Amino acid sequence: EKEKELSSTGKSFEYYQNLRSDIAAWTGSLRHLSEKVDAIESALEVLFQDLGRRRVVMMQEWQDDVATELQEKKWLDYAVGRQPIIETDTQDDVTMVDEFGRDIKSMEFLARSKRKNARKKRRLESKDRRKSKECNTCDQQYPSMQIEYGYSDADISDNEQLERVERRSALSDAIEIVLEDVDDEFRSISILLSLFRQWETTDPNDYKQCYATLSLMDYILVFARAEFCKKLDLLCLGLENSSCELKDFDWFVLVSSSESFPKIDVITKTCVKPLNMSLFGSSDVKDLFWSYDPFSTRQTTRLSTFFRSTISPNMSADKANAFLDDIYDYINRYLQEMSFLILKKGLSYPDMEGDSFDAFNFASLGQIYRIEKLVSNIMTCWYPLGNRKKFATLCLSDILSFRFLPIFEALEPQSANFKEARNVFHLLWKSLTVSGLLKDEDLMLSSSAIRFAALKLGFTLT
Repeated sequence: EKEKELSSTGKSFEYYQNLRSDIAAWTGSLRHLSEKVDAIESALEVLFQDLGRRRVVMMQEWQDDVATELQEKKWLDYAVGRQPIIETDTQDDVTMVDEFGRDIKSMEFLARSKRKNARKKRRLESKDRRKSKECNTCDQQYPSMQIEYGYSDADISDNEQLERVERRSALSDAIEIVLEDVDDEFRSISILLSLFRQWETTDPNDYKQCYATLSLMDYILVFARAEFCKKLDLLCLGLENSSCELKDFDWFVLVSSSESFPKIDVITKTCVKPLNMSLFGSSDVKDLFWSYDPFSTRQTTRLSTFFRSTISPNMSADKANAFLDDIYDYINRYLQEMSFLILKKGLSYPDMEGDSFDAFNFASLGQIYRIEKLVSNIMTCWYPLGNRKKFATLCLSDILSFRFLPIFEALEPQSANFKEARNVFHLLWKSLTVSGLLKDEDLMLSSSAIRFAALKLGFTLT
């Protein structure tokens, strides 16, 4: 008996020595890989931050230039949200100079003209890109002003688009190079899972007392982060062969096939970081760089699709609701960064040409198109996932009642822009009717303004 006991003890000692050696090797290898993935994730965060800053600054400049033009024509009534920076409004016979003796008003005019010319060039390039991508009959499906004013990426030049694609592709290639430096044995999740599965089978009590599952989760996290950097493209940066659903990632497929592995914990831990990075531009929710554009249908669709693939039964309900709260807060704060310009009522707009024509179209139909896309994105992508009352109130009250209706009601009923805006309003009305929001007793107050305006136009609740 003693010989058997010694033999068994010897085998156990030998097994644990080998296990210790294997785990030490895996730990060292994955720690080295994690450090390199950290650097690539940091570069990815910088890319997202640049994307967000650039888009918000360009949009704010566009709104400021439009507000200045409208103010000069005395067409601007007021602004909702961010108050636009209107260039110095001085009398014609008064000259203001800076510390170098330069005429401030002339400098402001030149800077505004330069921005307008660059913007027109970028919008033409964006229009050509969209036509070639979407369809040959794009002008028949989308009014020309919707293409020009209603799309979030209308201010992106061909060079900027190419630069973003190249930067994102370079980071994906960097992951490939990093993984090639790792030995084949330590690049296989299957081997790692097999190692821990054998440990659990050999001594379940020891496996549990050592909290081995927590260590395995940390190891899996390194592989997940690397594959996300390689294939995940939630902000539509043009990455080839990208994916936006968990089922398309190798690490998830392997983890899902493991019956004893706690999928909810590992998926929650692995997916929150890329969601936060794509949303805020940083893995820390305290930072905010406006990386996600809620007016973009493509970004909203990809981000919500990825999130949908992570929730039940893969993510805890608390984490899912917390992320939807972050989405709600993000959109709310994003709206405060945008200026919604309201035209004066009862004015005829003669002599509209050039910059005046451009400013008027943006302040009327341009904003109408953008609001319609925002509401559609929220109701189609985020509302079905949870926190429905919050998203419904946001759309009905903050967006439609306080932003859409003042813009719409300022338009002359006999104008072509009013007729097109009425068509957009009717589409919104029909989608809200189908969703059942307008019959929800809890939302009667929030929907009262939009309901009254619709009934005046002859819309019905059918």
